[in-house]
Amino acid sequence: MRSWSLVPEDWRRGIYVEQSFGMRVRYREKRRPALQRKPTSRRRVYWAIVASTISTWAIVSSHKMLRTSLFLSRLAFVAALVGCVQNGVRPLTTGSTAKEDSTVIVYGIKIEGDWRYPRFGIQLAEYSIEKQVMPGNCFQFNKTEASIPSSQTTIGYFAFEAPPGHYVYSPFNGAQLQLDSQAFSAPKGRTVYIGDFIYIKDRVVVLRKDLDALKAVQGKSYPAYLAKYPLAKSLPVQQPKPFLCTP
Repeated sequence: MRSWSLVPEDWRRGIYVEQSFGMRVRYREKRRPALQRKPTSRRRVYWAIVASTISTWAIVSSHKMLRTSLFLSRLAFVAALVGCVQNGVRPLTTGSTAKEDSTVIVYGIKIEGDWRYPRFGIQLAEYSIEKQVMPGNCFQFNKTEASIPSSQTTIGYFAFEAPPGHYVYSPFNGAQLQLDSQAFSAPKGRTVYIGDFIYIKDRVVVLRKDLDALKAVQGKSYPAYLAKYPLAKSLPVQQPKPFLCTP
């Protein structure tokens, strides 16, 4: 009678033992030949490198396109938002009238230094004395806006009908005011003269007050109701901070 068994100590060598009538005969297992890898050709290596380069370029390009599309979408959002912002301030021209429950803000703009842009403008923003911040946001922002050509050498005066309250030199202006942060009072039913914002040099603006110069041009091209107006009172406030509109 025959029986086949796998000897444990010889298992790693794959040796089988046949036991037959007390006789032991060793048989070595016939192993399969190991699979041999074919040497990689230079052509395959070349095309593998080309494919990897193309895939990497595609990933980088997709990221650039994504960043560009995000930038354009934000730019379009801001551009659309600018047209939708509500502003309670209205510029006044010759012959126009102001509401009795509003205030009239008057100030001048002049360029004395080298301003390298086509126009120079000044913006005043509404300010909350209680909260010490600009109450404006991306949808509601009360502000005055006026500008003159860079070639103009005389003072340009501007008048605005605005909600009563306080107004500050806006942080969105292109030049810094050489003055501690001040809030100008604009009482209800009154006309106030803020002063003249003069650009001197190095993106610095100074505030000068000259009522006589303003009265000298009265009646030429400015509303007649500006004949009597006091200087706007001011008080120190915290530096206003700009806000950012993003999608």
